[in-house]
Amino acid sequence: MRPRLLAIAATCAGLLAAGAVLPGTADATAPAPATAARPATSPAARAVGVIAGEVRSVTGAGLAGVCVAAVAGSAAVPALTETGGRYLITGLVPGRYRLVYGACAQARHYVTSGAPRPVSVVAGRPTLARPVTLRAVGAVGAVPAVPLAIAGLAKGSPAISGTVRNARGKPLAGICVTASEYGAGGVPPSGPGGGAPGGAGTTTNRHGDYTIPAKATSPGPWVVGFTSGCGNKGDYAPQWWKYAATGGKAKVLHIRRGSYFAGIDAKLGPGAAISGVIRAKSKSGPGLKGVCVFAMGLGAAQDDSGLAISGAGGKYLVTGLGSGRYFLDFEPCGPSGNYAQGNYPTPVAVTDGKTTKGIDWYLTLAGEISGSVATAVTPHAPISGVCVLAIGPLSSGIVQISIGEATSGRAGGYSMGGLTPGKYEVEFDPNCGASGSYESQYYDGQSNPELANEFNVAAGQHLTSIDASLEPAGTLTGTVTSATGQDLSGICVLVSPDVQGLGPALADLPPGFAGLAYGGAGVTSARGTYRIKDVIPGNYEVSFAGGCGSPKTSGYAAQWFAPQGGSVPAWLTVGTSVVPNINAALRRGGTIKGVVTNAAGKPVQGICPLAYPTSGEPVSVVAQLYGDVGSGSNRHGSYQFTGLAGGTYAVQYSPCGSAPYATSWYGGNGDQSSARAVSVKDSEVTASVDQRLTAGEEITGRVTAAGGATFKSVCLTLLDSSGNLVTSTSTSASGRYSIRLVAPGSYQLQAGPCDSSTLATVSKGVTVGRSGPATGTNLPLPLAGVIAGQVSGSPADGDAGTIALPGICVTATPVSGSGAPGFAFSAGSGRYKLTGLAPGKYQVTFSSQCPYGPPMYASLTLASPVTVTSSATATASGTQLADGEISGTVTVQGAPAVGVCVLAYPASGGGGPTLAETGKAGGYQVAGLPAGGYAVEFTKGCGAASYQTQWYDGASSRAGATTVTVTYGLLTHGIDAH
Repeated sequence: MRPRLLAIAATCAGLLAAGAVLPGTADATAPAPATAARPATSPAARAVGVIAGEVRSVTGAGLAGVCVAAVAGSAAVPALTETGGRYLITGLVPGRYRLVYGACAQARHYVTSGAPRPVSVVAGRPTLARPVTLRAVGAVGAVPAVPLAIAGLAKGSPAISGTVRNARGKPLAGICVTASEYGAGGVPPSGPGGGAPGGAGTTTNRHGDYTIPAKATSPGPWVVGFTSGCGNKGDYAPQWWKYAATGGKAKVLHIRRGSYFAGIDAKLGPGAAISGVIRAKSKSGPGLKGVCVFAMGLGAAQDDSGLAISGAGGKYLVTGLGSGRYFLDFEPCGPSGNYAQGNYPTPVAVTDGKTTKGIDWYLTLAGEISGSVATAVTPHAPISGVCVLAIGPLSSGIVQISIGEATSGRAGGYSMGGLTPGKYEVEFDPNCGASGSYESQYYDGQSNPELANEFNVAAGQHLTSIDASLEPAGTLTGTVTSATGQDLSGICVLVSPDVQGLGPALADLPPGFAGLAYGGAGVTSARGTYRIKDVIPGNYEVSFAGGCGSPKTSGYAAQWFAPQGGSVPAWLTVGTSVVPNINAALRRGGTIKGVVTNAAGKPVQGICPLAYPTSGEPVSVVAQLYGDVGSGSNRHGSYQFTGLAGGTYAVQYSPCGSAPYATSWYGGNGDQSSARAVSVKDSEVTASVDQRLTAGEEITGRVTAAGGATFKSVCLTLLDSSGNLVTSTSTSASGRYSIRLVAPGSYQLQAGPCDSSTLATVSKGVTVGRSGPATGTNLPLPLAGVIAGQVSGSPADGDAGTIALPGICVTATPVSGSGAPGFAFSAGSGRYKLTGLAPGKYQVTFSSQCPYGPPMYASLTLASPVTVTSSATATASGTQLADGEISGTVTVQGAPAVGVCVLAYPASGGGGPTLAETGKAGGYQVAGLPAGGYAVEFTKGCGAASYQTQWYDGASSRAGATTVTVTYGLLTHGIDAH
């Protein structure tokens, strides 16, 4: 996944939870509903990351027992610092996180000397966070803003308590105890120290006792883990309650409001350890001090991990592991010099109570890059606070990306070492503390990551002048109140761009690509205000939803920015300046409530419903996740959620955790097309929206490869007939797979190699009935074919000839055969290549309505389908016509009118408008118009709020508007309004 996608995906992680689909995304790209299945245990399929760091006091001593949480959106993954202040947060989905700190079991409170910068997490690769220093304050001093579930031992009635002893029955002090939510978002726990979206931590006292308060947990399924290190210097194997050696065998505690679990005890036995020496440059080189050694469990031990730092002579000792196999990663994290990260070549097997010795390895010299960041406009002022991300080569044997990170300083300069030799691309992201508003950029001067200029970094090489000149971007500001004028805090503000023309291929984009459908996101402050910067100039819709950080606001209905009134969103043109007064007055939303039962009619607890609008309202997922719905249906099977705008909805029911029920839709089966519409009115309750669940059926089969080709594993995706992602999995090495808990319905099963391969991705229809499993659903993977070609365009000024078009979205939609849709960007030369296609015929479309495409060219679909055959390349090129444009001036009583929306609607054939906004001189220019007739509207909404709507030429309604004719490649001017 590209770094920009990682950053956006992390920003919106809480909004996309539980399969939610927000404006501008495709249903098929949403996360899968929760299932009881554990993730695959192979290194390649695990695809999670780790953050490691150190917490110190002002004296430099490490602080044990401090709560640390990695926060992305509304999700927080907890951990506790161990002896020496070190911590390890495991089981992280790749993305962008910020770190927060809490006092946890400490009697004292702490504050940081400065806000930690965000950190990036990639799959299978530890991320080293800079050490943080905490300053002790008095009981009445300031306490950092930490999510409640991470805050640990706040006073209140207990929810979980117990005692930890060793194998001889002696109480153990200083043992880390972490309670983690089980199965939220379909993810089982990933270790006693973290891995779930929420958790609470503490340490045992001198009597071995611990208590986790009720206010640090929420209703739902939880697991409790125990590890050594929070002040206890002993080497103990990790353990899960109830006396389980692996996370997969942990016993789940189903917490309810007011419930209390006592006797959640542990009896820890001796742990396993790994020791060795880390050397410089070769196996016989000198020892390296200050190298972080990460041990990440594989297979049955996948929930275990450990961390150590090499000392004098490069010696290290990783303790506190459980029996199993571990992948070892070595990365400089101290005064070791500029060396590249390295991996031990084979997994290391360990046994409880024993030390596996002689695990020696060496690190080679790393590369280094440096440069500066400045504004693209004169006088090219330096920009501080820009994150510089270097994404490099994949390592062999595990899903692992070499990544470097730095932040530009006051003079705009940066320097980044520790780069593994190989080819890199560099992103400059202003959303890391830069004071201005700028567009992200890829080296060298590209906004499209697909056009980034990659370069080689050799061992020991220092490349200079890897610079960036950032273009200015726009900023949106506004205030959100209630209908009665009360300022509302904790309201989500989402900015969605005008991305059209992608068609069904959007469902087949790489994971995280849907994040590009966001221009930005923000949350209102205590005064109801917000400010969203770094918005790339373009046309956007803005929506508001309650509950984002404040459950008190979850009852307010989601709403579009629509100053003209009604429920139709107003398009907004954003340039390089501040667009003010994007305000909203939210009304109270409607409520849906009902009861969930099983096939026998008994109530089912822990089922999470979500409502998807079907009549044009903005999605209010945040309100549903953080409002009255809580963690799902209660023990009586009852549920309700609020904050729904008036309209019709399809309601989906999925287990919040590991409940063995299939995801289904209200009044129907597992296919959204079967859902019965639920009508909602503002401030009213729609009751008796009840659903009866079933355990569903199983889909099993085998994936084989044509031509004797081999594969490590195949990734499978199950979609319903509406394109919604139901679940995903991967095959075993033999190609066999099993998909459980599937409700009756019609589905599409897509299968393709998880890694790059000569094999194609195929799709097959599957019907699941009520009488038994769908066995023998086999999928043969043929050798892949390719479609490649050139994308050109006619000059926008009407001159003869053609020019190469970069950044064009090219989609291939199958019209025959068993293939799945394909997608690619055109490169700087206009060339593109669609790979992994199964034999068959495909409809090929070129569209500039693409996140990075030139906006002034009409979409083009080739007249004849393209035939693809195995192991062959088919050629398909196209020339897109330059769109036409409309321009004019808007005045009020002879004075230029600023901030007026100008919308051009196609006169025939339907479709949405293309818009522009009047500038300081009252002028505007609507670009990107295909040839044809248009009705042009002048209205408020683009920063102006007091103008009366008018249609060209002086008409008061669209019916009376004079049609404006547009020709390809030409400007139609003089379309004025007074």
